[in-house]
Amino acid sequence: MQHKYQISRKAAGRTGLTKTGLTVILSLSLGLGVGLSLGACGNGSVSAPKTTSQSVSPQTSTSSPSEAQKKAAEVRILARYLSSAKMTQQIDTANKQMGKNGSVTMTSKDKTVVMTVTLNNSLFGGESTETVKKNLKAKKDLFTDQYATIGAQIVKQIEKETKLTHIKLQLNIKTQDGQTVITKTYTEKSFSKALKNSQNQSE
Repeated sequence: MQHKYQISRKAAGRTGLTKTGLTVILSLSLGLGVGLSLGACGNGSVSAPKTTSQSVSPQTSTSSPSEAQKKAAEVRILARYLSSAKMTQQIDTANKQMGKNGSVTMTSKDKTVVMTVTLNNSLFGGESTETVKKNLKAKKDLFTDQYATIGAQIVKQIEKETKLTHIKLQLNIKTQDGQTVITKTYTEKSFSKALKNSQNQSE
């Protein structure tokens, strides 16, 4: 079953998107079941997933040794999953679909999936980078909630396949000059709110 999340023409018009980039489609695909695209085909580069694991210091941690070991193990499991061949293939496919319009990377930090989406000016009809930044900042909630809905699907799939729980999502949206314009972290509770907001924006 394929799910698609998109910015409606009405909502897209409010963000400054032109006709060539009206929809941002984030759909399920292949083995993992999750693909990320911007509704365009072409060649895209893949950033190799990088992971950051955090050790637990006995001096500062209030957790018992067994709890600390469990947390460390969960961090490793998430890191391995995101750097697996399956996940790398998904990111590769997503970037090829996004083509000149941008790219996506997925890494991990502790028990947080870090999803970084770079949106190139071509998605906005070739507007200047400063104009794109202004549009993104003005419609921060619209963009983050749209991407968070698919991020929630990714997290749900990871939890299902790894048996991990309470995974967070950190969403970073960058412009083509590499500057992070928007950063937002989602939990299981805020995923539901993002989905509701996304549906309301698309009406």
